Amino acid sequence: MLPPDPDSFLPAALEPEDQSAIGDLDNEVEADLDMDLFEPILVSRASVAVNPPGFPPIFQYSQDNLQAYTVCARRFQLRHLVRQAWPEPVTGAIDELEDELQIGDHFHRLVERHSLGIVVPPPIDTPLADWWQAFLHHPPRDLPTDPLIRKVEAFYSVPFGGRRLVAKFDLLAIVPGERVVIVDWKTSSRPPDRQLLAERWQTAVYLYVAAEALTREYGGALPPASISLIYWFAAAPDQPIIFQHSTADHERYRARLNQITDAIESRVAAGEMIWPLTDRIDRCQTCTFRVLCDRTATSVSDRSASAIMGDALPDLDEEPITLDNAFFDDTAEVEL
Repeated sequence: MLPPDPDSFLPAALEPEDQSAIGDLDNEVEADLDMDLFEPILVSRASVAVNPPGFPPIFQYSQDNLQAYTVCARRFQLRHLVRQAWPEPVTGAIDELEDELQIGDHFHRLVERHSLGIVVPPPIDTPLADWWQAFLHHPPRDLPTDPLIRKVEAFYSVPFGGRRLVAKFDLLAIVPGERVVIVDWKTSSRPPDRQLLAERWQTAVYLYVAAEALTREYGGALPPASISLIYWFAAAPDQPIIFQHSTADHERYRARLNQITDAIESRVAAGEMIWPLTDRIDRCQTCTFRVLCDRTATSVSDRSASAIMGDALPDLDEEPITLDNAFFDDTAEVEL
């Protein structure tokens, strides 16, 4: 029996007209974290179809690769198993893409230093200067105070299904044994709909990993209801989207995670050569692997870098993991 179709993991409530909001969320200079730890390997179209890919030597589940599978199983296979280098160049957008990456990364670094108590010279260039002023005048509300443990750019991984599930938190505000608040800085052009965020893997993975990891690290049992996740938007700093965790949600996330990881593991074990392509052809317009799937499209050279790259890329304001900054020293691995 074949595993479930990857599109079955998308919420049924999302109609095609809602996808513009999804695209904007995917296109922001942040969202998906590539945790596979190896640089892409150039593979020819012929070789892709010769040997069924297994898991790389080091593989962890993350919001990034789970979201990729949800969008398109073939994209997941090429990007996270084969580690296929982008076969189709994106012309006319590389400079813009690099600028977006640098600005988003700079904002994260400014907030990181500020959160550590380091005096930060205010930026003068837009949009970074505007984002910084928004952060100073409208910081996340209702963060816990003393006694407080504060962690920035914190990696945690927990065992899941014989592998590990990893999350990178922009900010953790922790009152041991009482309360945990996760803050994620977003630099998208507009806040997405709450329901879209609720169904994305980032929300599930962040809340699940925090509950599993921090419960054991700080003072024993921490009820899921003591954990919340704040999405803070530079474009709308006074309109954060907050998710309060619960025991019911924790079990729901566990079931969702089991379902999708079982499907992935089954496909790998079955040795499928070519994983299913998404039925949503419009998603291929923003995928640089489309030439390998014979889904070439009209020229995208006049589109913005964000729109071109879409959710085929990890979140660019979260530093992609490479062998130079791998999790071995930086990720807190919690044995449960």
